[in-house]
Parts: sequence; structure tokens; C-alpha cells
Amino acid sequence: MKHTLGELYNMKHRQEKSLQDNEYDIVRAERKVVEKKKEREEILRGLAVTNELIRQEEANEK
Repeated sequence: MKHTLGELYNMKHRQEKSLQDNEYDIVRAERKVVEKKKEREEILRGLAVTNELIRQEEANEK
């Protein structure tokens, strides 16, 4: 199938736009992963503090 130069440039433009959109999606996903990891770290710190408080209370009850 023969394409005109205009059609080829149009296909190239669509492909470049698709690639750009894909890159943007990847960057957004990477940011979200970083945010979720920070959230997880905060939860783990809170859990560690709670476990320490439990340990102290159990020690005081004995």
C-alpha cells in the first residue's frame, strides 16, 4: 500500500504523540509508586511506635 508524504507525516505525528503520552503515563506511575512507598514507610513507623507502646504497657502491668 502506497502512502502519500502527508499521510506518512500524519502517521509519524500520531506515533510521536502516542510515545509522548506513554512517557507521561510512565512518569505519573513512577511518582505514584514513590508516594505509596512514602505512605507505607509512615505506616510502618506508626506501627513500630504502637508496638513499642504495647511492649511498655505490658511491662508495666507485670
